[in-house]
Amino acid sequence: MVEQVYYSNWSNKLEVGHDDYWSDISNLSVMIGNDLIGPYQMNYFLSADDDYLKQISSIAVIQTKEKFGEVRVYCRLGCKFIIQKKYSNHASKIAEKNKSWADFIKNGIKPKGYSPWWEKSMRDNYPLSPEEPEAFFKRELESDIMHYRNTYLKYINLLPHYEKAIVSGADNQKWLFRTKEEAIGYIKKERSNLKDNSVMYDWPDEICREKLNDINEVEKILYKIHKIDSQD
Repeated sequence: MVEQVYYSNWSNKLEVGHDDYWSDISNLSVMIGNDLIGPYQMNYFLSADDDYLKQISSIAVIQTKEKFGEVRVYCRLGCKFIIQKKYSNHASKIAEKNKSWADFIKNGIKPKGYSPWWEKSMRDNYPLSPEEPEAFFKRELESDIMHYRNTYLKYINLLPHYEKAIVSGADNQKWLFRTKEEAIGYIKKERSNLKDNSVMYDWPDEICREKLNDINEVEKILYKIHKIDSQD
């Protein structure tokens, strides 16, 4: 890690060259927040029927600010409200495709963008069914996690001297681990804490199973991110 520029109190005396520290951190929080809710890509040149935004995340950003010298982006990954809206849109598009096929078969009406490939695909797969809601939610959540990770790492790589200020205030630090050792250590600690807390607070088995399931789901994603074999 490069030498870090980090201040935690407005009363701290800033070193020479660090005069913009507080505004830099505040601006970084805004930029990260905007990137989290924004598109993965932007179409700058549009044809008549193109949408401006493609692949919008399901991350709800609540607030962005500098606090105690750190980048603070308060957000929720896999926001259920957003995902429900996206799922409704997904289901509607499937229904439209089925209707286009029915109109084509019954009345010979070719849909916009007709091609022999489309006809063969619809003939082989009709009727189309929307993705199962649970699978759709899981896919959106995992996509959000990767978008969150990639967004933070982008700014860390651009401004490596602010890495401590960026990561220390992150809501979801577990998705920002750099090494597989950090990921494995985190899961071990979570399981150990669950065992200790279940005894300390006398949690019922149902709560313990729910919390263990949550840890297992996080483990799967972390292992996927860091390409960890389950035997490691």
